[in-house]
Amino acid sequence: MPSANSDLFLSPAFVYSGEAMKGIPDIKELPPPPEGRTGWPWTEGSHPLPEGDWPSITIALPSFNQGIYLEQCIRSVILQAYPNFTFHLRDGGSTDESEAIIQKYLPWYDSWEFGPDGGQCAAINSVLLASDAELGGWMNTDDFYRPNALQHLAEAAMAGPEHVVWAGNTEEIDIEDQHVRFYPPKIGEVADLAHWYLKFGFHQPSTIFRLDLFRELTGLDPEIYTCLDVELWLRMRARGSFGTTDEIISTVRNNPEAKAFKFARRQMVELLAVMHRNEQLDAGIWRLGVFADEIERDTLRAIHDRDAEVKEEVLHQFTYRELIAHLKHRFGEKFKKEQA
Repeated sequence: MPSANSDLFLSPAFVYSGEAMKGIPDIKELPPPPEGRTGWPWTEGSHPLPEGDWPSITIALPSFNQGIYLEQCIRSVILQAYPNFTFHLRDGGSTDESEAIIQKYLPWYDSWEFGPDGGQCAAINSVLLASDAELGGWMNTDDFYRPNALQHLAEAAMAGPEHVVWAGNTEEIDIEDQHVRFYPPKIGEVADLAHWYLKFGFHQPSTIFRLDLFRELTGLDPEIYTCLDVELWLRMRARGSFGTTDEIISTVRNNPEAKAFKFARRQMVELLAVMHRNEQLDAGIWRLGVFADEIERDTLRAIHDRDAEVKEEVLHQFTYRELIAHLKHRFGEKFKKEQA
């Protein structure tokens, strides 16, 4: 393996594939944590797993300019103490401190790439579609696993082998690392999952899924940018049931720079496209109502902040009712034509 100072690593697109350090790493083997960082995954690791025939797992970590969170995420994967998993990192050529952090942990990746790539979806697909493991998942660099997360997900998979996806509980925190809430998985039929997050849903970092089905479905859709996980869940739910565990699997940050927040309007458009593609017309119309509510609320707030005397004027370019009627008609007519 090239050393941490290797010039190869600094090339525009360097790829290393090989075996990570044998055995389950002890926390004392890892680089020391940054000053002042204690607890999981800095000074504490996972509990050893009991001996057994644990299913094989592959974890992908796509990375790009998230250096402020990256080390915590990497350590949370390495310190899972899971005896039968591979860890693959893909960085799209970060220009922040990510490069130095990645180099610190080179011995613990089964493969890693550093350089321009096709984005998050391509990075995940490159790992999981090539894996021969039984189960797979991916982590986001601004989130992190909880201790023994892979053990809990594997136990859920072994207890419910009839399922194709298994999801656990999630802790949400803010950008100051303060607890916001716990979000347990809410599972339903395909039509229920189409009402994603607002009525049903779960956090992607707290999931594991069957890789044979992932490969059969040809992985994530590269045309989807903001809700690639939801699109995958809808396709997977059409092929099989989902299982859950009450265990807290991951901690996710309500990060205003995350795609779901930063590109909220684009996400709404993509969610509508996903609902249409999966023949979930009712869910699509329902989301149009949510979208219109958001526009009305935002515009009222803007009017209130600007001039109290114009509060009763027509909102924006459409009233709420006109917007809904217009979009419902266009969405419904398009759906009917394609079904004819």
